[in-house]
Amino acid sequence: MPISTPDSLRRAAFVLAAFAYSLPAAQAQINPPTWLNAYAPGFAPTAAGALASDAAGNTYAAGSFTGSITIGTTTLVSRGLSDGYLVKYTPTGTVAWVFSFSTASNELATDVALDAAGNAYVTGTFTGPIPLTTNGLQLTSINTASKVFVVRVSPQGVPQWAAQSSPAASTGVSAASIGTDALGNVYATGLYTSSMSFGTPVVGLSTPTGFGAFLLQLRAATGEARRLTPAFDYQPPSGPTTYQPPRLAVAARGDVYVVTSFTVPIQASGSPAYTPRGNNDLLLIGYDPQGQAAWVRQEGGPSDERVNDVQADADGNLYLAGSFAGPTTFGTIALPGAGGLDGYLAKYSPLGALSWVAASGGPGSDGWGGLSLDPGGKPHVAGYFNTGARYGSLTLTSAGGNDVAVAAYRPDGQLDWVQQAGGPGSDVGYYVGVGSPYYYAFGTFSGTCAFDNRTVSSGSAATGNFLARLGDPTLTTAPARPQALGLFPNPAAAEVSLPGLLAGTRVQLFDARGRVARETTVSAAARVSVRGLAPGLYTLRTTDAQGQPRTGKLVVE
Repeated sequence: MPISTPDSLRRAAFVLAAFAYSLPAAQAQINPPTWLNAYAPGFAPTAAGALASDAAGNTYAAGSFTGSITIGTTTLVSRGLSDGYLVKYTPTGTVAWVFSFSTASNELATDVALDAAGNAYVTGTFTGPIPLTTNGLQLTSINTASKVFVVRVSPQGVPQWAAQSSPAASTGVSAASIGTDALGNVYATGLYTSSMSFGTPVVGLSTPTGFGAFLLQLRAATGEARRLTPAFDYQPPSGPTTYQPPRLAVAARGDVYVVTSFTVPIQASGSPAYTPRGNNDLLLIGYDPQGQAAWVRQEGGPSDERVNDVQADADGNLYLAGSFAGPTTFGTIALPGAGGLDGYLAKYSPLGALSWVAASGGPGSDGWGGLSLDPGGKPHVAGYFNTGARYGSLTLTSAGGNDVAVAAYRPDGQLDWVQQAGGPGSDVGYYVGVGSPYYYAFGTFSGTCAFDNRTVSSGSAATGNFLARLGDPTLTTAPARPQALGLFPNPAAAEVSLPGLLAGTRVQLFDARGRVARETTVSAAARVSVRGLAPGLYTLRTTDAQGQPRTGKLVVE
C-alpha cells in the first residue's frame, strides 16, 4: 500500500503545534506530589533493561547482569557471560518473586510488558538452551547464534509459554522492545542480520540490505506467531557504525509504532530512504493492522537526538521521550537547546502529525529516560538533570552531579508538576509508573540519595537501585477513563472471547438505547455467550483485575 508521509499533516498541524510550543509555560503545580517512601531493593545490574507497572502499583523489572546481583534477599550469580532476570516488586517495595534466565552461555532480558490480567511478557536474547520450568518448558538452541525469546509469566512468577526465533538460524538476532494490546496480541521488535524465522508455525523474513529490524505479532494466549514483517532496513554503512535498538509502542486498540535513532540511511518498507541530518536522527513509523508501514516521518537537526521510551494512549496518540543536543527541529518547531543534552517530550496523532513538543534542561546534561501514561492519558516522565535545569517556569538545583527528576505534563503539553530527588553522587530516574493513588519511580543512585526526608544507601556497593513512591491526592478523586477492551470475533453470533479478563469477571452488555440487555460472568475459557440477544450494536462494560474500567463495542448477528 502507498505510504503517507506526514508532510501535509505537518503543514495542517503547524499552526496548532507552533502555538502549543510558543505558549508561556503554565506555572507548575505549587505542591507537587511528595515522596512518601523510598527503598533500595537491590544493587544495580550491569546492563539495565526495562520496567512496567500495573494499576495496583506492582512494578516489574527485566534486566541482565554479569557476576552477581542482589535483589531483595535473593542473590543471583551468573553462570555465563551474562544472565537475564525478571523481578516483581510489590507497591511497598518488597520483592514478590525473582525469575532468572540462566545458562553457561549468554542471556539478556531487554523489555517487559503487562496485560490486563497481570501476566508479564518478557523478551530478550539468548544463545544456549534455557530450561524454564520443571515440566519441560524450555528455550532450545543447537548453535551459538543469538536468538530472540518471548516468555509469558503469570502474576505468581510461573512461565506459561515460551516462543523463540529458529534455533537453526545461522545469523544473529537481538530483541529490543515488547508491547501488548487489548485484542489478545503481543508485539515485539528487534534487530536481525540477513534473515530470521520465528515460532510455531514458522514465519520468516529477509532483508535485502543485510541488516534491519523486525516486527513480530504473537497470540497472547498461546504464544503462536501470527505475523513477522520487516520494520525497517538499514542501508549498508560506509564505515563502522552503531545501531540503536528500536522502541515499540502499542495502543490498547491495536495501533503499533516503532521509533528508533539512526546514524546511517534507513528505509521502511515501501518508503524512500531517510538520511540523518546529524549524528543521530529519529525515525517514526506507524503500521497498519496488516503490519505494513502506513506512515513514516523523520525528526532531527545537525547534532544528536535519542529516543529512550515511547507510549501510545487509548486513542492511538504516540508519545516520545528522550534527549537532544540543540539546535534541532521537530517538524517545523525549532528547539535551540540550553547546553549539553536536554530532554524532550513529544506527542503525535495516530496519523503521524506532530501535536506538540516540550523541551526541558539547562547548561549541563539533562534528559528523560522513562515515560508512562495514566488512565486519563496524562504523560509522566522520569530522568535526570544537572544544576540550572528549567522545567516550565521552574529552575531546579541538583544536590551534586546528576539528580532524579519526575514530571507530569497535561495532554496539551503544558507542565503540570515536577519533583526531584538526589544526593552527592549520580542519580538517574529510568521509569515512572502510575498506580492509583500513587506514582512509582525506579532508577539508580550512587552512595546515598535523598527523597525529601527519606534517604537510601547503596552500602558497600558503588551503585544501587531505588524504588520510590509519590503521593498525589488528585489521583484519588479523578475518575479512571475506561480503557479499550479487546474482544473477538466481532461481529459475533454465539460467543465472544475476552482475552485478559479473569474467569468470573462480571460483564454487562448494553443495547443501543442504553438498557442492560445481559449481565453475566466470564467463563473459564475467557468467553461470554451472546446467544439469544437481538441482532444489533451493543456496548460491553466490565472492570478488570486491577480495578480499571474497560469497555468495547460489539455487533451481534
